[in-house]
Amino acid sequence: GTGQKWRVHTFTSSGTFTVQTAAKPFRVLLVAGGGGGGYDAGGGGGAGGMIDKTSAAIPVGSHSVTVGKGGATNNNGTNSVLHPFTAIGGGRGSTYHANNAGNGGSGGGCSDDRTPNGSKPGKGTPGQGHDGGGGNGSPGGGGGAGASGNPGPGKASDITGSSVTYARGGGAKTRAYAVGIGGGGGGGAYGGAKGGKGGSDGVVIVAYQIG
Repeated sequence: GTGQKWRVHTFTSSGTFTVQTAAKPFRVLLVAGGGGGGYDAGGGGGAGGMIDKTSAAIPVGSHSVTVGKGGATNNNGTNSVLHPFTAIGGGRGSTYHANNAGNGGSGGGCSDDRTPNGSKPGKGTPGQGHDGGGGNGSPGGGGGAGASGNPGPGKASDITGSSVTYARGGGAKTRAYAVGIGGGGGGGAYGGAKGGKGGSDGVVIVAYQIG
């Protein structure tokens, strides 16, 4: 609000958040690590789950903070945690005819579903992200915090004082990288044996009014 003063703590790696007084509610943003893209016509990685609370209670004391890491090629991202909140790591993009895309904060995109051994898009976590894309013989992008895959857009938060978009899904079979915190990695092109990109790391941000 106009005339208010806020203090912002941004964690880009794991650490400890210490609360000395909890007279007013906190704003809390958690974004998990994005999923890695698949290789060889791979689907895009799903974005890390995103939790954005404008009014949260955090009790007095020291609280462990875990910042999720982006998944390597064809691997899920890892969770971001500040008790009692857990943002789920993004699902991996699937690899050509090899496996299903990963479920996660947002689901990974599938590579190809035309054969009995084809893959399926990953599922997102309600309230944190969306399902991955793909199907009908076409590789799909990962889901994002804003919508389902192909690829899914991220979602903006102004917790730091300016609007920033987090948790975009990764694109399919282009190696395109979803730039941004908690974004999913892009899937590799046809024949790109290990060409998928890894997802990006997440973040934990806590803000509170000081005046």
